Order: sequence, then C-alpha cells, then structure tokens
Amino acid sequence: MIAERLISSPGLGEITHLEWINFAIFHTQRHIHPLKNIKQSFLNN
Repeated sequence: MIAERLISSPGLGEITHLEWINFAIFHTQRHIHPLKNIKQSFLNN
C-alpha cells in the first residue's frame, strides 16, 4: 500500500508517501498567503 511505503527525506527523515504528500500540500499552502500579499501590493501600486 502506498501509504505504508517509506521514503527518505533529508529534512524529515523517513516518512511514508502519504505523509510526504500531506507535507507538500501544507507547505505549499503556507507560502500561498505571503505570495497573495505580494501580488496585492503590486496591484495596488
């Protein structure tokens, strides 16, 4: 099962594929808010 297979990550150690997918989703979402602020600052000028 894909959720049980381990992969090695330099920063996170050994994690499952499902954990990696969740990390990628939440990490990307973390960056979306500042990028929207930057975009808005360019649109306002």
